[in-house]
Amino acid sequence: MDARKRISKWIVAGVYLFLISLVLWPLIDLLTNVWPPQLGTLQWRYGFMGLMAAFLNTPILALILAMAFAFVMQHRRVLRAIAILELLGALALLLVILTFALDVVQMRGTMQPEQLGAFQAGALIAELKHLVAFAVLSLLGVGTWKSSGHRRTDGKKDEAVGVVIGSG
Repeated sequence: MDARKRISKWIVAGVYLFLISLVLWPLIDLLTNVWPPQLGTLQWRYGFMGLMAAFLNTPILALILAMAFAFVMQHRRVLRAIAILELLGALALLLVILTFALDVVQMRGTMQPEQLGAFQAGALIAELKHLVAFAVLSLLGVGTWKSSGHRRTDGKKDEAVGVVIGSG
């Protein structure tokens, strides 16, 4: 018997719920740390994007685990949804990378000389974390999308993909 058929739907629901919480809770924690938003304030933007760098790994790990679980369970629609989330996340991080770099340049001008070394090191580390997360999400998004194709287990493409609405 196929192992996927023996796994209870309760287990599947529990795994996906846990993985969703691994994505959402760090995002909620980040937002509660920087609330209320002050997009027009340089210091707030710099702090938000710098702090965001520390919150990226757990949601990415959750997406990887969800992707692996969906792949094993052959949940193609879930794989497509994960791919879209990964690509949207990569796009958002690209905007963060560009905006953060500009904010760092502006913030640098406000730093005291004795603070400059620590500031530049922190900004560089945060930007590197953003860049790595962008690369990971981009690669995962494209790979997950390609891996979610409607293929049979023997490697051949399915003849008909979709829902049959009647037999005529």
